[in-house]
Amino acid sequence: MCSSDLCLGPTIRFKAGQWGPWVARADVSVRFPAYTSDDGPVFSGLGDRSTLVMSGLEVSTRLAPKVRLLMGHRQDLLGPSQGGISHIKVSRQLRYGPLLLSSHVGLHWLSQGMVHYEFGTPEYWPGNSINPIGGIRYWLFLSRKWVVSGQFGIEWLGSPV
Repeated sequence: MCSSDLCLGPTIRFKAGQWGPWVARADVSVRFPAYTSDDGPVFSGLGDRSTLVMSGLEVSTRLAPKVRLLMGHRQDLLGPSQGGISHIKVSRQLRYGPLLLSSHVGLHWLSQGMVHYEFGTPEYWPGNSINPIGGIRYWLFLSRKWVVSGQFGIEWLGSPV
């Protein structure tokens, strides 16, 4: 649940509980800064990004066979962005032998602090943003102990950005 699906660092995720058809998963991730303003002339004036430690909770339930509803929120724990990200998605899974695919569509809500961290400059402070999202995750099961996974996604940025 690396929302805004921008995980630029390690993530630890675990099942936190289950209540009937509802499953809760918690995670903690480190998001390393993508750049600093000293990295080159194209970055001058953008301001530096700090490392974020994000933590969140996602709940999901099955709507139909192989179709799930997912809702979650992640918050910056250390405060550089003073922001959070929430999402609601519908996903569908397909299996082809050792390959598992999961496509999703939904919405992201980014707080003003998170929008500024991701897209702002010292002079530009956009507000909250609600953005449509879509993507595909994959898991390739190499053995019982080894899995290769990844994701591709797109987010249409809202007018405040």
